[in-house]
Amino acid sequence: MKRISVKFGFYFFICAFLIESILFLLLYYSLVNARVQEEVKSLLARGNNHRDVLEKYFDNQTIFHVALMESEAEIKVVITSKTGEILAKSSDVDDAMRKHLYTKMPDINKNGSVAEDHWKTSNYICTISPIQIDNDIKGYVYMFLDTDSIKQIIQHLTYQFIFVGGITFIITVITMFLLSKFLTKPLIRMKKATETMSKGDLSVSLNM
Repeated sequence: MKRISVKFGFYFFICAFLIESILFLLLYYSLVNARVQEEVKSLLARGNNHRDVLEKYFDNQTIFHVALMESEAEIKVVITSKTGEILAKSSDVDDAMRKHLYTKMPDINKNGSVAEDHWKTSNYICTISPIQIDNDIKGYVYMFLDTDSIKQIIQHLTYQFIFVGGITFIITVITMFLLSKFLTKPLIRMKKATETMSKGDLSVSLNM
């Protein structure tokens, strides 16, 4: 008798577990992707804001001021001339940043372009905003965000999903156990009644 309940509960649990796992993975990856895209858009918008200021006042004082604004921030900014000469920077330029500075992009949109958004494999997320005055490119605003900060956010999100997943797993096991007991009771009664009737006792009544 117990085997019916155990088998029913086991198969029910496997189905529920697979469905929950697929839904959790889809939700997890969509949240991670949304969070990363949010950081990229925020970085690009910040670079465009600096670019807008520089298009109005493209002088040494303003260039220095823009770099100074990011000197204490998590984000790094590098302002270059049209030829790639560094005019100002908010912090030291390392090799990973220099790689982006000296890599020419084929097309840079007026509204800015994302040069790097592979947070898993790159040291920085990078955006470029062109400084255009009278239809002439005067320079570029490079914005860099260390991917370690994004990895920390994703790690925190992963821990939350593991915790919620563990709680969901325990609740699912308990629910499946109780549900299998409840649903298999009529089957067990029917089996007992069938066995009794097979022995010639037709006075059996099924109270379901």
